[in-house]
Amino acid sequence: MTSVLLVVSDAFTTRGSGVLVEPRVTFDGNRAPFDVILRLPTGEEMRATAVFEVAHIQGQHAPYAMLRVLDKTPADIPKGTTITRVASATPP
Repeated sequence: MTSVLLVVSDAFTTRGSGVLVEPRVTFDGNRAPFDVILRLPTGEEMRATAVFEVAHIQGQHAPYAMLRVLDKTPADIPKGTTITRVASATPP
């Protein structure tokens, strides 16, 4: 099972590896790398690894973060790409 994290409105590079994508999202605080599926507007799919990068953690609102997709370029992740999180397998 997968869950949709976001639909890309922008993708850009900053310090560090990979590509930051917008919009910002709320998250559970876990910053460990995880697998995602990038579903491009053309219907093509590719797998990648992503991490949450905290953008705000203070105040009354829930923490929000930006998603960093590792080993990709902005050209690999056009506007309208749907990014879904691949559910981790649970042992029997």
